[in-house]
Amino acid sequence: MLSQKFGKYLVYADESGDHLLKPNDKDFPFFGLVFVIIEREYYANFFVPQLTQLKLKYFPTPDVILHEHDIRKAQGDFAFLSNAIKRENFIRDITELIENTQFTIISAVINKNELQKQYKSPEHPYHLAMKFCLERFKYFLSDKSLANNQESHITFESRGKREDTNLNLAFQMLLNNKVIPKSFNIKMLSKISNCSGLQLADLVARPIVMNILKPQQQNRAFNTLKSKFYHDKDGRIDGYGLKVFPKSAGDFHKKAP
Repeated sequence: MLSQKFGKYLVYADESGDHLLKPNDKDFPFFGLVFVIIEREYYANFFVPQLTQLKLKYFPTPDVILHEHDIRKAQGDFAFLSNAIKRENFIRDITELIENTQFTIISAVINKNELQKQYKSPEHPYHLAMKFCLERFKYFLSDKSLANNQESHITFESRGKREDTNLNLAFQMLLNNKVIPKSFNIKMLSKISNCSGLQLADLVARPIVMNILKPQQQNRAFNTLKSKFYHDKDGRIDGYGLKVFPKSAGDFHKKAP
């Protein structure tokens, strides 16, 4: 039995896309942040062991860090994925693990072009996305009838000393303005820490943004994730598990199946 001092859930955060407004990547003008919410005991007793077993199936050590970019590009530890059969087997196993893992997704995607068009002094995309995700995590806990006085820890991947300091300052401002409960805490971990939760968030982040960038394109990974979004009683994820900001003409609305 794990300590009851802490909240029921762990949260792991990762991003997709560049948080900078200028210069803006015209081919990828979105910034996305994802929160993966998973029960603490389930994480320790199921997910971490299952992920370790998957790694040992393909690598001599579980110390290999799953990184979506390297998997997609078949580079580094994942160079063997240039073989079509090995790639299909690996992707199948990763997909099955994600499908069978019980977690909830909250994501915020910032349309950087629209942000600059609609606001004279736009907020920092990463900090804005963090605010949206933290607000929805607060609602998530309320929906679960969980008290906000238990410590809830949100782990972010470290992006460098300056970036981490600025993120901490933005987080403290949300606390000071009572946007989020004082029981919320954040922590930065390096990718080389081999944190299982951060690796799950890394695998989840890009497919969400790609579904917005290219909604007509086949997105096998996103289809696996649809049922895991935080949603209302009618299955609506728009504004709940997925916040796209700012809104523009042609924005989509999706429901969890």
